[in-house]
Amino acid sequence: MKTNELIEFLYQSNLIEDEHRAVALVDSISAWTYMEEWARPNDLTLKDILNIHEYLMYHIDPRIAGKLRGVNVRVGSSIRPDHTLVYGLINELLREPAPKTEEDIRQWHIKFEEIHPFFDGNGRCGRIIYQWQRKSGGLPIHIIYAKDKDEYYKWFRG
Repeated sequence: MKTNELIEFLYQSNLIEDEHRAVALVDSISAWTYMEEWARPNDLTLKDILNIHEYLMYHIDPRIAGKLRGVNVRVGSSIRPDHTLVYGLINELLREPAPKTEEDIRQWHIKFEEIHPFFDGNGRCGRIIYQWQRKSGGLPIHIIYAKDKDEYYKWFRG
């Protein structure tokens, strides 16, 4: 992936969540670097996801960085699965065959976001995984621009 495209993707992913701090971009780059160096395309693990989240949240909120949520949350008016179910739901998602097509990758991303495994940082973490799955499948980078986030959010309304 070209460096400029990667930086733009990470920057826009942060902006979708109204995260403007330079340190957030630095942490996003660290999370992406972890993915490229350590994660295996057809064998994403819970450890990988926790590490991505830890890198992403390291400076923003170290108390929750790399930890599955221990409380219930809602996104807007939508209540996410009970926190006691998150570990099992994520492991179930990880047991699915690695997504290969553009649509399968998008559906995997939607499932991840619906589980909402973290107290904060789910969108940013999920979009890094989404982009990494695309790259692993030979698909071009898909920058989701903050100005188009309403279109992106439609993915989650079924």
